[in-house]
Amino acid sequence: MTVSAVARLHGVSPSLLFQWRRRMAEGGHEAVRADQEVVPVSRVRELEAKLREPQRLPA
Repeated sequence: MTVSAVARLHGVSPSLLFQWRRRMAEGGHEAVRADQEVVPVSRVRELEAKLREPQRLPA
């Protein structure tokens, strides 16, 4: 099935499908199964950076 056919089937333009595909390849969101929540990569990076910070123990 061509991109144009898929676009017509879903009522979107072929160029939009190409944009989505490019953004996905660039890591706009983590690829997940259908039953998982989609988390922006920026949020993942933010939390990873937080994990690298030294943890301070309460006095």
